[in-house]
Amino acid sequence: MECLSCKHTDSPEAFGEPEKCPHCGIYQEKARAHVERMGRAQSPGPAPMRSESINVADEREKLRIALVKEAAEKGFGGRVIDAIEKYPGAQPVVIVDLSMSFWAMVVFMVKWVIASIPALLILMVLWVAFNMTIGTIFKFLVPR
Repeated sequence: MECLSCKHTDSPEAFGEPEKCPHCGIYQEKARAHVERMGRAQSPGPAPMRSESINVADEREKLRIALVKEAAEKGFGGRVIDAIEKYPGAQPVVIVDLSMSFWAMVVFMVKWVIASIPALLILMVLWVAFNMTIGTIFKFLVPR
């Protein structure tokens, strides 16, 4: 089976159900719909030659560079640019509002406080160990 997007060839088992390219992560059904929508339905023909696959790779690299430049121009941070480079086709998302009722927020904060108790206990044990170590060192350094 051949991916419609990156032309990666693998067994149908590798693509799984629903069909998803193991190389680029594109769902084949969506790719087929996109190709049909754009009016560029590809006919099944011979496998692409080496020069054609290089051209596809060059075009993908040009697209990646264009996306990174666009993200940099829009002022996105380094993490967004890294995500765009790592996951082709990824789009940044901006959260504008978080709607949460008062009581849901209260429950969340109570859970947060309860979850912090083990961390505080660990910090307390570390503080006691640190003080005991410093006390032992000064005990031997300062004569009485």
